[in-house]
Amino acid sequence: MLNALRRFLSQLPRPVKKLIVMLADGLVLVAAFATMRALRLLYMQNSYQAALSLMLVTVIVTLSALAFFRVYQWQIRHIDFMVLGGITKALLLGWLAFNLASWYLEGLPSPLAGLIFVTLGLTGLLGLRALAQSLLTAAVSGAPVLIYGANEAGRQLAQVWLQGSTQQPVAFIDDHPERQGLVIAGLTVFPASRLPELIQRFQPVEGGLTLCLAEPLVESTRHTLLQQVANAPVRIQNLPQQVDHWLRGQALADQVRDLQIEDLLSRPAIPPDTTLMQQAVLDQIILITGAGGSIGSELVRQLARFQPRQLILADHAEHNLYQIEYEIRRDWPHLSVIPVLIDITQAAAVSDLFEQYTIDAVFHAAAYKHVPLVEANVISGLHNNVMGTAVVAQAAAHCHVKRFVLISTDKAVRPTNIMGASKRLAELVVQAQASLTAQTRFSMVRFGNVLGSSGSVVPLFRQQILAGGPVTVTHPEVTRFFMTIPEAAQLVIQASALAQGGEVFLLDMGEPVKIADMARRMVHLMGRFLAEEAEDGIKIEFTGLRPGEKLYEELLIGGDDIAYPTQHPRIRQANEWCWTPEQLSLQLQTMQQLCQDKDISKIYIWLRDLEIGFHQEK
Repeated sequence: MLNALRRFLSQLPRPVKKLIVMLADGLVLVAAFATMRALRLLYMQNSYQAALSLMLVTVIVTLSALAFFRVYQWQIRHIDFMVLGGITKALLLGWLAFNLASWYLEGLPSPLAGLIFVTLGLTGLLGLRALAQSLLTAAVSGAPVLIYGANEAGRQLAQVWLQGSTQQPVAFIDDHPERQGLVIAGLTVFPASRLPELIQRFQPVEGGLTLCLAEPLVESTRHTLLQQVANAPVRIQNLPQQVDHWLRGQALADQVRDLQIEDLLSRPAIPPDTTLMQQAVLDQIILITGAGGSIGSELVRQLARFQPRQLILADHAEHNLYQIEYEIRRDWPHLSVIPVLIDITQAAAVSDLFEQYTIDAVFHAAAYKHVPLVEANVISGLHNNVMGTAVVAQAAAHCHVKRFVLISTDKAVRPTNIMGASKRLAELVVQAQASLTAQTRFSMVRFGNVLGSSGSVVPLFRQQILAGGPVTVTHPEVTRFFMTIPEAAQLVIQASALAQGGEVFLLDMGEPVKIADMARRMVHLMGRFLAEEAEDGIKIEFTGLRPGEKLYEELLIGGDDIAYPTQHPRIRQANEWCWTPEQLSLQLQTMQQLCQDKDISKIYIWLRDLEIGFHQEK
């Protein structure tokens, strides 16, 4: 019956609900007035007509004041100091009206009457709301939610969810001392130090506990908080910082989203040096190849923030190019954007592009990068990644472009697959080109895996977890360096400002992460149990290393190579051995001939003989 009543009340139109509450408030005020008369606190105690007139004046003025102070704008469940203040002020105004009306009728009430009226009115109105809150929340069921942040956004979220949804707030968590211990909307505010205890208290047997981050956190606090729940099946949700200050009610609740990619990093995010960013971008005409890809598109977004004169977006994938062009034109309407559909291996088309625009800098992100796909398409991978780089680099040198940056990978270090070998050869192409000219500063940026990029393990793991598992990992000991797409793009741009010519820049990504540990953490952060924790938990299955896959990745070619610091604390640089331009030309001719002959076995033999550290049998 209680559930039926709750459903009936919740389905009523908002104006009808307000009318019911106003009528109930009116009955409370009438009861307070009747109590004063019963206690003989009114001067005109024998004049029923005068008493009725006074009662009507008092009730009407008080209800009008309640509406004026917006008490009826608040959900009946949401009782806090603002509601308390509005009710108190309304009762005082009602009592003032009563005194004025009594004076007009020449019958002043007892001074004690005011205290009795305000006290009874306050107790009755708040008690009415507490009773309604108890009635309406008693039948609520849903997944328990801990809300981090007893701020306005957190209170609004609790208010909406308490109306009835699949989310059931059970407590607030807040590190502001003045908020701790408060009871807001029936929920107690606890310090973050109590989080492990609260997880134990509210975690259902079958999972389902959610931690919603409703308050913007500094990176260190956010990192510490996520570490606290790393080994517990707690689903993480958060509120985008750009909306938490203006959205309200259901609109605010609709903005809550699941964990973000950067939450999986075992370190705080790397902040950019805006001075270096401006130095590399301001008033420059910049070409980005592979502009529609994961790294290329983020490079475009980051470059657009620092006022380039023009961005030339080059890609051979029409849909990807359209998407990034549309986004930049929408978000930066005054920025000059040139989309170019082009195959970077076509020398004539690339040359025409460089002749048409006076390009200041090139960020070369165009490449085939998915290891298994390139392994299955050796000739296409080499042609695109190596010859494409040679074509673009030569055109940049011929047109005296100021800076050329190759986006490389840690898989180029002692490669065990065709993709890594092709990127190492691309590095050698750029290094040889750097020795030919001082007018163009050629450099390379080498970094590891990028969280959330196409082909990343994170989207795959997410799909597998949502499907109930299993989550597939190649080997229990496989490790990788990780960074987010924005981090990678920002560091690439900053490294370009540091380039003098021929350097290899290495991005400091912290300690390598075990893929198996990341999979387990992601299961927990999505609010699920592992198989060893629950009967229907998510299994982690090990499928074995794929062809060309290494247990761990490296960033330096030689064991004796040294990475030197730069003015950026997270960017190092090294100068590694490279081919002479004559050696490069000879090897590129050999590669082109082998690709034309389509002799895959000879290509593998040639790669092993190159002394680039390639070691894979075929």
